[in-house]
Amino acid sequence: MDEKASIVDYIVVERDQLPDAELEGRDHGGAHVSLIFVDVGPGDGPRLHRHPYEEIFIVLEGQAAFTVGADKLDARPGQIIIVQPEIAHTFVNSAS
Repeated sequence: MDEKASIVDYIVVERDQLPDAELEGRDHGGAHVSLIFVDVGPGDGPRLHRHPYEEIFIVLEGQAAFTVGADKLDARPGQIIIVQPEIAHTFVNSAS
């Protein structure tokens, strides 16, 4: 027996319809996640900040220098960095 998916099973969001390339899960079915697409030039990145939820970074290309708590790390394509809730973090595009 085939089950048909309903709107409560999944939601499809068009990336080009997102404001500022950011998906706030609460606005899309109440999901408890946020997804942000970042494409910044060399030397750019967000200010030091923290969240009450985990944040996951997927490095697709280039290089990023992260500060997570007291630690520093250099990330490269293919790596995934998971920052725990309430830990201060930032990154900068370190590609030249």
